[in-house]
Amino acid sequence: VFPLERQSISDLLLQVEGLGRIVEDLRTLSLAIGQKLVMQRHPLDVAAVVQAVIAVAGPMLDDAGLKVETDLRPARISADPSRVRQAVLALLDNARRYAGAGGWLRCETERLADGGVVIRILDRGPGFPEDMDAVAVNPFWRGDPSRSRATGGTGLGLSVVEAIAAAHGGHLAFANRPDGGAMVAIHL
Repeated sequence: VFPLERQSISDLLLQVEGLGRIVEDLRTLSLAIGQKLVMQRHPLDVAAVVQAVIAVAGPMLDDAGLKVETDLRPARISADPSRVRQAVLALLDNARRYAGAGGWLRCETERLADGGVVIRILDRGPGFPEDMDAVAVNPFWRGDPSRSRATGGTGLGLSVVEAIAAAHGGHLAFANRPDGGAMVAIHL
């Protein structure tokens, strides 16, 4: 029992919200393991989905000082729209958290010759560290050198995005850009 103080309640709410995000990320990964992650496939244009997510995330990206450019080419595929939105939002949140200092973010969509589509997020931030292979192997990997939760992440974001891509028969690709920054691509 503790006295009712506004700061104490605020601190507790922040902890509960953080735990809620962790539980939801773990639930998503659990569904992926059970091959029940993608339930509602519909024909959609991923360019329109990405544009809608960018619009919603606009204030968050503006606050991080990120100027957003787009090259959203029509890219139709049968996919779960809510999961595609979830994956794109997770990547934009990562960019906000880790690439804000670069001041630039580019989002692209493209229809591939094999019938698949790709969603690319490029930035001018610090890029991935040298141990970037840990990203694919360790679902709790953090881009923050201190691996701190102070930035608000669960360390599960890229694992969730990778699970969403795999559930659509695709994969997640990431690399450091030759001119600095990072590139993350969701292939569906």
